Amino acid sequence: MSLNVRTGAIVPASMLIALLCLLSFPAQALYENYLSNYTTPIPPACVTNVPVLDDFNFSGSEVLSDEVVTWIDTEFVEQDLAITVWQMGCPEPGRRILMVTLELLDDQDGVADMALLPWAWGRVAGDPTRYRFRLNVEPNTNQARDDVTGLLYEGVESTFIMDTPAPLAEDFNADQIMLAGQYNGAFELELEDPEGFTSIVQIPRYKGTLTAPDMTLTGRLSGNWVTPGAADQGFVLAFEELAEESEGLFFLSWYTYDGAGDLLWLTGAATYDLQAAAVSFDIELVTNGQFLGGKPADRQVVGSGTISAFDCYDLEFVYDLSALGLGSAIIPLRRLFALEIQGYACGDSATRIEHINDGG
Repeated sequence: MSLNVRTGAIVPASMLIALLCLLSFPAQALYENYLSNYTTPIPPACVTNVPVLDDFNFSGSEVLSDEVVTWIDTEFVEQDLAITVWQMGCPEPGRRILMVTLELLDDQDGVADMALLPWAWGRVAGDPTRYRFRLNVEPNTNQARDDVTGLLYEGVESTFIMDTPAPLAEDFNADQIMLAGQYNGAFELELEDPEGFTSIVQIPRYKGTLTAPDMTLTGRLSGNWVTPGAADQGFVLAFEELAEESEGLFFLSWYTYDGAGDLLWLTGAATYDLQAAAVSFDIELVTNGQFLGGKPADRQVVGSGTISAFDCYDLEFVYDLSALGLGSAIIPLRRLFALEIQGYACGDSATRIEHINDGG
């Protein structure tokens, strides 16, 4: 047996060996399906906190640059382009998301002008490398094209997340991928139009001064959790996607002991709104089941609970089990493993919906 330094929990040596084997796999196998873009410098769960893409003006964001430059449209005519660069704080200390809002200004000529999205690059002082960015409308996308990713339409604001190219993108070059430390440091952002005109924005080092939005509940929080100091007990938490519904489904399974030291199995479930930072639920005591049988177990509501997220590794659990003589409290939850799972989603959204519709 071995001690997990982070949580104080006892972890079987065989499991640690398995984890070491996982870490020794080639990079391609290790990151297979872990993220669509495992080279992203942005904490994936932080991106789920991003508000609706047409409204970044909130207390946890900051405008870094706001200017109008000359740009070339798809007819190779000069147009005015408004460029606003934002940063948003993440729950993770010292981490941010950079965003760019672009608008091809209406020149009142009666023509619906369009322009190609710019190429985006980053340059770090003292480093000759020109780091490649992608302007994405969603995080961690697995881009496959090496050209621009879309069009700008006259009079329409479009906001993008500044991310790195994914490994399967044709323009992916491992030597041109900006690391998280560089992304959160100071650098020059270059936005280049099809004719080679470049607009340069100075991106300052992120000082961690922005108040990040509340951590959003997402499937990335699913997994095994423990309470520091509570030996041989813990939680399995699932934050699930409801197919074709705009809400999530939460499930808790709590393995603990009653006041006499006997095993206690408690569960809870509830739906929650997308972008919610907490979920409340009834806690049920499960008893009198049948081993590998079809007999439904008895369930009795014995309390209530609320789970709130602070970051990917820290949750808060408020519970009331007074009906069982166990009182009420607020306790921290910590991940049992920093590397929670190998892989993320097994099937895509369409596959999961088809499976549910087929009665799976």
